[in-house]
Amino acid sequence: MLACLATTEARLFACTCAPTTSPCVAAGRAQAIFVGQVLDVSNSKTAGSPSDVPEGPFFSRRVSFKVTESLHGALDGTVVVYTGSDRGACGYGFEKGKSYLIYAHQAKTGQLTTTVCTRTRQATSGAAGEIKELRALAVEPRKCVQP
Repeated sequence: MLACLATTEARLFACTCAPTTSPCVAAGRAQAIFVGQVLDVSNSKTAGSPSDVPEGPFFSRRVSFKVTESLHGALDGTVVVYTGSDRGACGYGFEKGKSYLIYAHQAKTGQLTTTVCTRTRQATSGAAGEIKELRALAVEPRKCVQP
């Protein structure tokens, strides 16, 4: 019986994502999109005051980035983004020193957040086409529709 409860509890908190949208549609939904290098990853409960942490169970990791290119939302310098502790909590597994293309959303309390359900991913050569498309959207915005 205990195993059933543990399994049920895990399913209650499992991350499920809607189908992936295009970069154009995702850009319209995100408050900020940028390429950044991870400076630090820490537990958000110990990294700052509790008022600095977005509400909810899915933002227990605090990730500091050095912004290398702002694609939407005019960010520069160092930016903090919150994510879940692991994939089950919709958290993205950021690694210190690596660069990522971040699609960030703003929590009700003002902090930026991201999850595995956004188009966030490592900024490798495979992301070059998407970054180019986002640059073009920044220069010439257009209305995008989800197919």
